[in-house]
Amino acid sequence: MVCRYGGDEFAIIVPETTGENAMRVAEKNTPPDRKLRVSRSAAAVTISCGVADFPAHGTTRDESSGRGRHALYLAKQAGRNRVKASSIKRESSATGTR
Repeated sequence: MVCRYGGDEFAIIVPETTGENAMRVAEKNTPPDRKLRVSRSAAAVTISCGVADFPAHGTTRDESSGRGRHALYLAKQAGRNRVKASSIKRESSATGTR
């Protein structure tokens, strides 16, 4: 499922898949050099992706999407046209650690 998340951000929900497979989906859609034709001129378009895995990165919609959004910002900071996975694991209720 694809939906607009806000502004120029979109969310892609890939049910019943692992974070590793979601990374593959994102990488397929992030070519290193993409051009979009707008009217008579070409404009450079970058696609940066952040990936979060439910429930490893959050057990609620807000927690998971927040971790994915954080990974997205890391991808943009790293130079755009990149995919980054969230490195923030949800807090474990059993151990209290991340």
